[in-house]
Amino acid sequence: MKLALVVGALVFSTGSAAQHEADPKLLATYSVCPGQDILKKASDISWGKVESMLAKHETLRRDYHALIPTGTARILWYAEGGDLETTRFSVIAVRDVQGLWHSSGVGESVAWIQGAKPTPMNPLSRDLTAEESRALDKLLEDPCLYAEPTFLNDPTVVAGGLFSTLEVEIPGNQWRGSWHVLPTKQESAVIDLIGTKD
Repeated sequence: MKLALVVGALVFSTGSAAQHEADPKLLATYSVCPGQDILKKASDISWGKVESMLAKHETLRRDYHALIPTGTARILWYAEGGDLETTRFSVIAVRDVQGLWHSSGVGESVAWIQGAKPTPMNPLSRDLTAEESRALDKLLEDPCLYAEPTFLNDPTVVAGGLFSTLEVEIPGNQWRGSWHVLPTKQESAVIDLIGTKD
């Protein structure tokens, strides 16, 4: 499933300008991270603050009578956007007291036609295996996730495309990142585990 969102990040007109705004420690960490060469492909690179999409998760899930789950840790992925239709999607993964993660999601698409009604996506409900849960925990322990830019844009997509925001809430740390079409290697790894496999 493709996802996207309306981003509340601070963005810059060029990658080089944004990199000067980053904390030198973050830049030093990210410079040796796997996938850091993505900065050569991206534009509007930013390490600025990203707005929480929790209210959008709540609104969308309310429409589909889906609760906002809670646990010992939580990951929220909201997406909105598209071309010829608007897609909205809310995926939330929570970790239980046994250390296992559960992922749930709802979404819809609305064609850009007057009077068009939303078409619901198939709901997501998935228990991650113990192995998958350990892999997800390992990703959340990776300093590269928290050192990466908080916004990247794919300059090859000049119209439409999906915007996404990822929010990580774990004991002792909270982080938000966002992107237009182009997630980092670390973000991709997280959403691959909490999203669908098809």
